[in-house]
Amino acid sequence: LQPFDMTQEQVVALAVENRLDLMNTRAQVVDARRQMEVAANRLEAVLNVVARGDIGTSGGNKPFDFRGDRSTFQVGVQFTAPLDQVLERNAYRTAQVNYERARRAYMELEDSIKLQVRTEWRQLQVLKLNFETTRQNLRIAALQLDNAIETFNAPPAPGSTGRATTGGQNQGLNLINALQSVLQAQNDLIGIWIQYEQNRINIHRDMDIMQVDERGLWLDPVYQTLGASHDSSPTL
Repeated sequence: LQPFDMTQEQVVALAVENRLDLMNTRAQVVDARRQMEVAANRLEAVLNVVARGDIGTSGGNKPFDFRGDRSTFQVGVQFTAPLDQVLERNAYRTAQVNYERARRAYMELEDSIKLQVRTEWRQLQVLKLNFETTRQNLRIAALQLDNAIETFNAPPAPGSTGRATTGGQNQGLNLINALQSVLQAQNDLIGIWIQYEQNRINIHRDMDIMQVDERGLWLDPVYQTLGASHDSSPTL
């Protein structure tokens, strides 16, 4: 088995950091927050300080003869209270709902990603243990097959005229059963290896750290070796 040495905490951290769909959902939350702030600003009261003036001269040929008694200056305050802003209030409420909806969608996606990679990580550990158990079963089945072959090929006991019919049938059946046990153990071992590789591929994909080369092969020792063997094969 190709080793997988990441801890569960590392797997979850990489998935949260690298998943592009989670980044997009997080950006939608930020956008919804900004839209809510914009809508809130439109509900605020407006206070403006207004000043205006007119400077007059004495008239005649004295354009720069400014006179205070002919000048005017006014200062005022304009205040708009948010009393009748029904449309702005509805827009703000809608922005609040959209923000909460985006926030919950982000939390749901983050939780589902964490659950997904945790499940795959646990499945890898289970398959690793099952692989070792099945490999041990294959060794036992091979020893049993060797024992059945030796028993079948053993010479008859001294003084006997040959193998008894029933004993020969039993030995042949034992040999067939032992061979079937070896084949079944081999198939189980290969099946577990395939499931392990599938989960190893899936967890790298779900962490969004899988990189491929120009041939479309995963940058992994197993598949790079397979790709090199395929490239070096003769062309017919």
